[in-house]
Amino acid sequence: QSGDTKSLKPLYTDDRFLNNVVISPNGRFVTYKLTSPAQNNHNTVVPNYVTASGYTEDIPGRTKVGENESVSQGFIYDTQRDSVYAIQTATIPGIKDIPDFYKEYPKVLDSLKKKNADRLVNFFGPLWNENGSAAVMVATSTDNKDRWILNLDTSTGKFNLIDRQHDDAWIGGPGISGFFQGNAGWIDDSHFYYQSEATGYSHLYVADISTGAKKQLTSGKWEVQSVQLAKDKRNFYLKANKEHPGITNFFSIGVNGGDLAQITTMKGLNDITLSPDEKYLAINYSYLNKPGELYIQPNKIGAKAVKVTESTTQEFNSYKWREPDMVSFKNHYGADVYARVYKSDQPHPSHPAVVFVHGAGYLQNVHFGWSTYFREFMFNNLLADNGYTVI
Repeated sequence: QSGDTKSLKPLYTDDRFLNNVVISPNGRFVTYKLTSPAQNNHNTVVPNYVTASGYTEDIPGRTKVGENESVSQGFIYDTQRDSVYAIQTATIPGIKDIPDFYKEYPKVLDSLKKKNADRLVNFFGPLWNENGSAAVMVATSTDNKDRWILNLDTSTGKFNLIDRQHDDAWIGGPGISGFFQGNAGWIDDSHFYYQSEATGYSHLYVADISTGAKKQLTSGKWEVQSVQLAKDKRNFYLKANKEHPGITNFFSIGVNGGDLAQITTMKGLNDITLSPDEKYLAINYSYLNKPGELYIQPNKIGAKAVKVTESTTQEFNSYKWREPDMVSFKNHYGADVYARVYKSDQPHPSHPAVVFVHGAGYLQNVHFGWSTYFREFMFNNLLADNGYTVI
């Protein structure tokens, strides 16, 4: 009946756009973000020399790293109190910290100290537990130096810190990307899992929201690349490169820690999708000189993976694609640096070595799987056929 309904409450966005609307399990709280597009940025221009007109033409490019980014502000609408209030970034520990690199720019550092402003952050979430008693948000500073796991008090908009991750260089890594919330979620109503590079490698952690206690479940000089909580919430399923930085396999571990159980064993890159009933694995498996193929394996330790696709052509298979050597050496800091080496069966005395440099920081080529740079992989084989050694 008309007397039982409420009129819709307008929430004004001004010149900002609305995104990331989340409603609490009991329907009382609505969180959302208002985002202002980046202002006063200078875009790069790429010259295009080969044109129909015969003249050099400009191709508009992206802004450079370090230009202004879009700015977001979080809000909470409390339907019970019929009120809107901002999420309080001032309650984030270290929000006013100035990145160390500004020490090399004294004038800028002086100006930042005088302003004493809160750093800009991006919010992800909130992630509500099942009974609606707690909401966790992930925040990353736009200068890419800090990442916070925060317990949001939705009645006030203030935060309580669960975990802070800081890196003077750059916060990032598997499960920790600044472009999304990362691998994070609830095990039960009081335990929250997330990933952190606190040890230098991305590993899995669990925090008890009620006590503040944190536990590291995985450790070592390797990284967890993906995390999935089992349906019974007793185990995690992980993709990790425990054996070698360039080899990934599928593992399980209890939500309270314990031994890491390896489920897949094929040497190479194993990208796994778990069946809805968690009884089987669909594996996209590739090797150094073998493109990805689909395998099916029971979700059991020691089970055999069965190949179910054959995607390469007869022409492709007629060529003997090289299996490059995987080598490593120590850099000046004592860290291992890995490389692929394509050796020629008949090295030509006048042909020097060729060094293939790939410049994308988010793509890797030195691993035991099929290369994302498959054209270059084929060209490297051609060079080796002609007596070159390719690194």
